Parts: sequence; C-alpha cells; structure tokens
Amino acid sequence: MKIETLPATRLVTAYNDAADSGNPMHNDAAARAMNFRGALVPGVTVFGFVTHPFVSHFGDSWLAQGSIQ
Repeated sequence: MKIETLPATRLVTAYNDAADSGNPMHNDAAARAMNFRGALVPGVTVFGFVTHPFVSHFGDSWLAQGSIQ
C-alpha cells in the first residue's frame, strides 16, 4: 500500500539517549569532527517517533504485522 500523505502533522523533539554508547556518531564532539553539526540520534529512536502516525493510520495491528521497506 502506497501512502502519499498522512492526515496530520506531528512535531517531536528527538533526544539523543546514546551519547555515551561508545559509537562516536552519537557524541557531539566526535560527530562534529566528522563534519556533522552534532551527534546523530540513533535510528531506533527515530523509528520510535514514526511509529505513532503508522499506528494512527493502520491501527494497532500494524505493531504486530506491519513493516517498512
């Protein structure tokens, strides 16, 4: 199923909870040394934010049976 747009706007502020993870991409100083403006928020955290609109659109069954490619 292709979705052109979702029916609502959702604004979130990502929090980097992995600054001390050992992966330098999640640390401000190390990420800046690699020409990023700051640390990268882990993908699993970002995916957590997109879960809400998917469940809103597809229903709770998406949590058990849905996927993203």
